[in-house]
Formats: sequence, C-alpha cells, structure tokens
Amino acid sequence: MSQSLLDGLLETSKKHNWQMRFNLQTILDGDYSLEVLREALPILLETAKQFASGVTDPEIVGAQMQTLSMQFSEAVHRDVAFYCEEKSEVRFAANLLSAVQR
Repeated sequence: MSQSLLDGLLETSKKHNWQMRFNLQTILDGDYSLEVLREALPILLETAKQFASGVTDPEIVGAQMQTLSMQFSEAVHRDVAFYCEEKSEVRFAANLLSAVQR
C-alpha cells in the first residue's frame, strides 16, 4: 500500500513536471527550491488525502487532516493562502485545507 501511495505522488509530480523523487522512509527525497515546494506540497497533500480516503473512511481522514492543520500556526495558513492565489489547483487544495479546519 505504501508503494501505491508513492506511485500516486510520483504520477502527480510527473503530471506537473516537478521531477521529484519519493522513497518509503522520508516520502520526499531530494532538495527542492522553495518555489517548487510552495506549488507542489499542497497538491501532493491533496493526492495523499485522496489516496487515504480511498483505502479508509473519508471522515476519519478529514478529522486527521483537521488535527494536522491545527498544529500549524496562523502564519503558515496565511502564507499558504497568499501563495495559492495564482494557481487554481493549488487554491483548491488550500480551500480544502481551510474547509477541513472549520
């Protein structure tokens, strides 16, 4: 199952031409620019959430996402909102994260 998640992340990475590498120990493998990470991480998080929702209960996944989201400071959420304004797919992921918080 872990390999299936990594395959999904790799597919998403290729779709966006990010040329990222993934491994089972740390998930993200490599050094990437802040610009790439700002764009990629929300979309990769959404990919992981969809995967988890497909193999378990989506409500449990939503609750876990809300718990995770509450661990980040308001400054992080503000920065995510700021950097997501230009990219509709990223904005979707940010809106989803905000909805999970409510």
